[in-house]
Amino acid sequence: TTISAVTDNFNAATSSVYGFNNYSTAAVNKVFAINGDLTNDPANDGNGYAETSNNSAAVKGYNYNGAIYTFGVAGWNYNDDNRCGGTFGANQGGTYWGALGYKLSGGTTAGVYGTNATWAGGTGFLSSSNIQGVGGAFYGGVIGGWTRGDVMGHISAGEMFASYNLGNAYTSGYSAEVVTLKDKRVAAYSVTSTDIKVYSDGTSKLTNGKARVSFERAFTELIGDNKPVVTTTPMGQCNGIYISNVDSKGFDVSEINNGNSNVEFSYILIGKRIDADNKPELPEALSGKDFDEKMKGVMFNENNLEQSATPIWWDGTKVRFDNQPEPKAEIKKESDMQKEMQKAALPVEKNSAVALPSEKMEKIEKVREQKDRKPIEEERQKK
Repeated sequence: TTISAVTDNFNAATSSVYGFNNYSTAAVNKVFAINGDLTNDPANDGNGYAETSNNSAAVKGYNYNGAIYTFGVAGWNYNDDNRCGGTFGANQGGTYWGALGYKLSGGTTAGVYGTNATWAGGTGFLSSSNIQGVGGAFYGGVIGGWTRGDVMGHISAGEMFASYNLGNAYTSGYSAEVVTLKDKRVAAYSVTSTDIKVYSDGTSKLTNGKARVSFERAFTELIGDNKPVVTTTPMGQCNGIYISNVDSKGFDVSEINNGNSNVEFSYILIGKRIDADNKPELPEALSGKDFDEKMKGVMFNENNLEQSATPIWWDGTKVRFDNQPEPKAEIKKESDMQKEMQKAALPVEKNSAVALPSEKMEKIEKVREQKDRKPIEEERQKK
């Protein structure tokens, strides 16, 4: 079921190795056009990720000339059904895997999809069993990762929490919590400030014209030794009230003219947070009015073949969006295959390294150039 060849010029697509498998739709066994199987001695550990490093793979792709639209390994798929894709990589048991050009079980397509969470059914997201694994991990230089959508940008979900930032968070839009009411959802926006403040409020009551209000422990811990600004308002008839003392633990209220009323009052507390003096300045990169537009240029849709993305790089002192310096040119290394072929010094005529029957070659080319999708659709309907 597998045809392969090594040649200088195999066909119009200039494939040096070509695999073809016209398997029956009734087959239930695993099928491959090209199969690579590696058995490596555990003692023969690799030492790096570079092509020049000591590493091994069952299938290797090496692109000597990095011209536009060229790749080391490529995979394509019509994705007629769900749960299929262009390329796939996984551990042997298939418990964690990733795919490029993937069509999800719900029919949504994804450029990249990865999962590392087993499904037990009915256990919920945060079960009591041992849970391990990360679905996707990115580590970048100037940016760790970006997402952009034509409709929605990024959505995350988690049973313990949905999002956590190790560092400062900035937004050029508005931040709001979505609160669900009886029959609708509304946006609740945060109170903003140019400083780092802590807010609290409540009610208390005068007893014979006097009252002592103690701060909640959490509020006290957040303001430290700072004294908050206190605003009070009586909620009944009296001579009026004033704040006679404020400290880091609470405040005292007295009625004017030595009154002895027993009325309720409300209060608002605004205190400087204990770490407010460490407030960061807005990064210089964000201070420019054109930052958002430049970042939109960075977050570019590469399916747009008529334009190009905006570059972004760090010059050691600031973020830049002009042409970045060319990296130090790598010394190109001939692949091991090229070296072996040169050592063999065997004369290879074009299109004749491995002779294939002409009828098989014609069959291969017809399948590759097939544009009519009707047979595939008919086969899917039969399933």
